[in-house]
Amino acid sequence: MIRGYKFEPGADFTGADLGSIRAFNADLQGANFSNARLAGVDLRNANLQVAMLRNADLRGANLTDANLQGANLTNTNLTNTNLQGANLKGAKFKGVVIGAMNRNADLRGANLTDANLDGVISYKFEPGDDLTGANFGEANLTGANLTGANLTDANLTDANLTDANLTDANLQGANLRGANLRDANLQGANLKGADLNGANLRGANLSGANLKGFDLRGANLQGADLTYANLEGADLRSASLNAPWYNTCTKLSGANLSGANLSGANLSKYNSNGVVLLNGANLTGANLTDANLTGANLTGANLIRAGLRRANLTGAYLSAAYEVVPDPRPGEDVPRNRRYKHVRVTPYADLTDANLTDANLTDANLTGANLTGANLTGANLTGANLTGALLLNTNLKVASLKVAYLKGEGALLKAPIVYRP
Repeated sequence: MIRGYKFEPGADFTGADLGSIRAFNADLQGANFSNARLAGVDLRNANLQVAMLRNADLRGANLTDANLQGANLTNTNLTNTNLQGANLKGAKFKGVVIGAMNRNADLRGANLTDANLDGVISYKFEPGDDLTGANFGEANLTGANLTGANLTDANLTDANLTDANLTDANLQGANLRGANLRDANLQGANLKGADLNGANLRGANLSGANLKGFDLRGANLQGADLTYANLEGADLRSASLNAPWYNTCTKLSGANLSGANLSGANLSKYNSNGVVLLNGANLTGANLTDANLTGANLTGANLIRAGLRRANLTGAYLSAAYEVVPDPRPGEDVPRNRRYKHVRVTPYADLTDANLTDANLTDANLTGANLTGANLTGANLTGANLTGALLLNTNLKVASLKVAYLKGEGALLKAPIVYRP
């Protein structure tokens, strides 16, 4: 008996004043603590499975390693509560006050798998908030305010973080595989070593984010803000960056995608709306149908079998990277020690109806490329290889074809519009 109450499974503590009591290891499964005052209580390792804690005051309570699986924490005040290692699987958190300013709950290592944190009143998390290693797998964190929170090595696999505010949060090494980050704010967040494989980042704010070398295979980045983000060497295979909806265009202005792997990525109807660095990027088989890549830097990019139908590449740089060529092999028609542009840019690319006005295609490999109806007005095709290319009704007005290769298997030049001075 403690303060006249028997601490046992199913006990009724409705409205009780139990502040500062010590009941660690207690078995309180299914107990009712509705409207109870539990500020400063010691319930370490206690069994509170499916307990009713609605409207309870748990400020400063110690619930380290407690079992709160399936507990109802609706409207509970958890300010400065220690939940380190606690099991909160399937717990309900609607209206919970987790922390205010510098007084915040300690959830290090807590298990919040399947927990519903929708509607959590978390105020502003400060940079010192420690959620290191917390398990939020499949948890519902819709609209949660995690500004500045420390989520280092946290497990957020398949968690719902829709509309969550993660500004300046530390997500170093966090597992965000399959997480729903739709419309989440990740501006200034530290994502070093985080796993975003298969994450839904549609509409997310990642402006200025450092995603160098990131694994973003299969990620949904439709409508995401990647303005000035560093995606150098990132793996974006089969990622979706297309944005067919009005005002939901993925923003890549100033983004660095140098050396990124975009094989099979969907960028159809994409609008660059600014300078995009795609030099050295692997765009093998990528879908760039109707994409607007005006002024994009695609130097040395691999566009083999990429779909560029009706794409706008006005003023784009598509020439390949420079290499120093060694002595020519026997029978090879290459001058000794000549610097030349390595031809590996766009063989077999589908450039049907593409707008390549003023594009720089110097020494580009357009072997077998489909340029039917393409607009190459003013394009620089000096030294380009067009062997076997389809140039049906292609517009080559004012285009430079100096030293261009139109031989071999035979380029089809049916009714091309070619400028003749």
